[in-house]
Amino acid sequence: MLRILFVLLFLCPIWGMAQQPQEEEAEPSLFELANRERERRAGLKEVPIITHADLKNMRGLISTAQAPAAAASEEAGEGAGEGAGAGADPSPEENLSDLTAQFAEARLDVKNAETQSNVLQLKMNDLRNAYFAETDGATQARLQQELEQNLQDIEASKQQVQQAQQALQQLQQQAAQAGLPPGEVRELSGTR
Repeated sequence: MLRILFVLLFLCPIWGMAQQPQEEEAEPSLFELANRERERRAGLKEVPIITHADLKNMRGLISTAQAPAAAASEEAGEGAGEGAGAGADPSPEENLSDLTAQFAEARLDVKNAETQSNVLQLKMNDLRNAYFAETDGATQARLQQELEQNLQDIEASKQQVQQAQQALQQLQQQAAQAGLPPGEVRELSGTR
């Protein structure tokens, strides 16, 4: 009786699978998928790519609103008269190139200060290792003096890093006050 029950339990799922309709829908080949994608893309509408050069030609189609501070400074400049050619502000392109150079210099100052700080820290680690590895008292005394000097150099280097970072932040604030959009300020300062 037990054998019959096991046979039935074994045959019932097999018989159930045999009764199901055989759907032999195979997966499409890579070639068929590529053809379908090509057909789908052919039916899509081509999207134009707008470049910076195209924006210059689209003046009437896009918003040209300026930041309030920039608009006020332009109005003040127009009110002063147009005959002040020698005292006039430089063009926006000149301002941007000046800012770009200033930001590049400020970023380089920060990077150099951070690199110098890292070098001094590595030197400190090397001196500590040499101090603890040395057994000669005179050599240990010399290494101790170098460690103390290096520690002072590290503190001075940390201050230089902070000053360089503050200079970069001040330049960011000046650019923002000059009406430069936040995205351009981030791009110029290297913080994306």
